[in-house]
Amino acid sequence: MRCVEETGKSVEEAVEKALKKLEIERGEAKVEVLYEGGGGFFRKPFKVRVSQASNSVVIKRVMQELLEKMRVEAQVSVKEDEGGVFHCDLKTEGLDGFFIGKGGKTLEALQHILIRIVNQEIPQTRVSLDIGGYKERHYEQLRMQALELAQKVRETKKEVVMDPLSSSDRRVIHLALQDDAEVRTYSTGERVERSVVLAPKVLPVKK
Repeated sequence: MRCVEETGKSVEEAVEKALKKLEIERGEAKVEVLYEGGGGFFRKPFKVRVSQASNSVVIKRVMQELLEKMRVEAQVSVKEDEGGVFHCDLKTEGLDGFFIGKGGKTLEALQHILIRIVNQEIPQTRVSLDIGGYKERHYEQLRMQALELAQKVRETKKEVVMDPLSSSDRRVIHLALQDDAEVRTYSTGERVERSVVLAPKVLPVKK
């Protein structure tokens, strides 16, 4: 966490100087007053310690600013998982479909914008945007589809090519079958047409 100490004729002056050094807004800062200044002719300046608020606070602020620009109201919550990914979740009143879009394309685009802005302030921060648990339901459907197609590959001994998928969806398929003893997966295609292929594993010949 970045932190600086500054002095000034008042607490506010000292805080403003610290904010400029950190290049952050007041709402992103945690302020501690270290010294409130002394009385008399030789009065000492005020001294503060200012540190940047947690990544969750920054991500929440950025998302709220995006919503304001869109003129849409939604509750925003941010939590960090054990892998260091920040999950930003939106709760709306009947606007889930608006945010998700066809096939989750709108949600994916909004997540891309959120990540771009957040990484300008906190480089290399991983953020996932969801609304009303849509992603988890979607990913579970993908995992079930992967298992069903894997069974088809086992029975027919032939490859199965899935419809084009986003990079995050392809990752779900790969992870779902990464420990499968009989089926392997690999990506094929270019850009928006990139998809996942499920194929039989070539087993070693027993001696």
